[in-house]
Amino acid sequence: LAVAALVAGLAAAALGLIVLGLRAANRRLEAELAAQRASAAALAQLEVELLELQRLEAVGVLAGGLAHEFNNLLTGILGNVSLARSFLPEEGEVAEVLRHAEAATLRAAEVTRELLALGRPYQAEALAEVLRRLLASGPGGAAGPRR
Repeated sequence: LAVAALVAGLAAAALGLIVLGLRAANRRLEAELAAQRASAAALAQLEVELLELQRLEAVGVLAGGLAHEFNNLLTGILGNVSLARSFLPEEGEVAEVLRHAEAATLRAAEVTRELLALGRPYQAEALAEVLRRLLASGPGGAAGPRR
C-alpha cells in the first residue's frame, strides 16, 4: 500500500510538472501568436501605405506629363502674344489686353514649372501649396479684368 501511495504521489507530481510545462508552453505559443497577429496587422498597414505612395507617384507622373504638354501650349501662346505686341504701339486697348494675356500666360507657365517639380514622388504637400496659391489668385488669376 505504501508503494502504491508513493507511485501515486510520484505520478501526481509528474502530472503536475507536465501540466505546468504545458501551461508555460501554451503561454509562449499565445504570446508568439499575438506577436504574429500584430506583425500581420503591421504588414497589412504597410501594404496600404505602399499602395497609397504608388498611387501618389502615378499621379505625380501623370501631372508631370500633363504639365509638359501644357507648357508646350503656353510656349506657343506666349510667342504669339509677344509677336502681336511687337506690331502694336505700347499704349492702347489692344496692347493692354495683350499685356494681361502675357501676364496670365507667364503665371500659367510658373504654375506649370511648379507642377513639373511635383512629378517627383512624395511631393503631396508641395502640390497642396501650389493649389492653395493658384486658388488664392482668384478666378481670373493674373489675367486681370475679364471683358
